[in-house]
Amino acid sequence: MQIRHDALIHFPIDRVYDAFLTGMEQLPPWLPSIDRIDITRFEQPSAHTAEVDYKWHIDTSIIPVLLRPFLRSNMDHIRSTTVWCAQRRVVEFEFYHDDYRSLFDCKGTFTLVEQGSHSMRIDIHADLYPYPERLPGLPVWVAKKGLPLVEKLIGDILKPSLLALPEALQALTAIAESPEGARILSFPSAGNVREARHA
Repeated sequence: MQIRHDALIHFPIDRVYDAFLTGMEQLPPWLPSIDRIDITRFEQPSAHTAEVDYKWHIDTSIIPVLLRPFLRSNMDHIRSTTVWCAQRRVVEFEFYHDDYRSLFDCKGTFTLVEQGSHSMRIDIHADLYPYPERLPGLPVWVAKKGLPLVEKLIGDILKPSLLALPEALQALTAIAESPEGARILSFPSAGNVREARHA
């Protein structure tokens, strides 16, 4: 499954990038199937790059009945690793699950493109490949039948939220532009980063 989407955001590109990087935890109200986002690791190797890991808490009711006996109860979240480059305004990401790292591959990029002094475009590219045959104990016939189910499951988790991301960033940047929002959306403190590493 390929996910391709682009949309305009009516704020300067630098402000959107900063709000995106510092406010990911604030996005769930605009993202379907995502209840909460936690930062689990935050590092800045240089002034223009960041490496951030997230834990995305999901609505487990979307898991297909056929797959539930083969999935543990902790399928209530997925994780992502991201690499942020402020100079190129590109975010590289990969989604995975701790216990089911081989169940699917989902990698892609968020690319922010300037469209003028007061607007920008976000290009979203993601490639999703499910591998249900890698689930321990899953019979071959179930794996074959489960291929579209796994693709649909991961797609139901990720695709609606990725498509909703531009609108979410529009709202998030508007919040960040307010005095109160500027105080809320800030880089994690050293203490928060230490706690994140143990999440």
